[in-house]
Amino acid sequence: MLDVLRRKKEHWVSALIVLAVAIVMAFFGASKFSSDKGDPNQPVAWVNGDVISKRDFYSELQFTLNQYRAILGDKFDEKLFGYQLPQQTLERMVQFRLLCQQAEKMGFLVSDLELADQIRTSPYFQKDGKFDASSYSQIPNRGMMERRQREQMAASRLQNYLTNRIKSMPADSDSIQQLKKTQVELQFAAINFDQLAPK
Repeated sequence: MLDVLRRKKEHWVSALIVLAVAIVMAFFGASKFSSDKGDPNQPVAWVNGDVISKRDFYSELQFTLNQYRAILGDKFDEKLFGYQLPQQTLERMVQFRLLCQQAEKMGFLVSDLELADQIRTSPYFQKDGKFDASSYSQIPNRGMMERRQREQMAASRLQNYLTNRIKSMPADSDSIQQLKKTQVELQFAAINFDQLAPK
């Protein structure tokens, strides 16, 4: 009789635990999907307290896809990239955010004047060899573009600083000289993939 009561008691305890877990999952799952749906500022990742928003992520992903589209032309197929491209894009964004944070910590700041000079000399905003303010004013979100440009300039300064501080060892210098003198005999064959494809 006591064994029956113990088994029933364990059954009720197990059932209550499963029910409690299901309720918690239902509340958190439902609120997560209902409140965050479509929110462009929803965080995709946090990097030392800085947020990479859904908007920034999809903007960067679209930019990357457009680059591949421009390179591959008619042969571009978004399905070929699968889940790797979003993952690689996010990893690249996290690395860039870490680089920007380090540049800020080390004092690699970009002044407004330096940013303006960089934008004025950018080939994207040139017309007849001069800066065209009207083409620049047509950018839908200039503030976001300017912030990105400022971050890229600061990150580039940090990279240049670190590269210039690296001292090569004599053995490295010798191997670099040897590589420069090395000649390679290269043979290749052109392959027409259209003929290999099943018909």
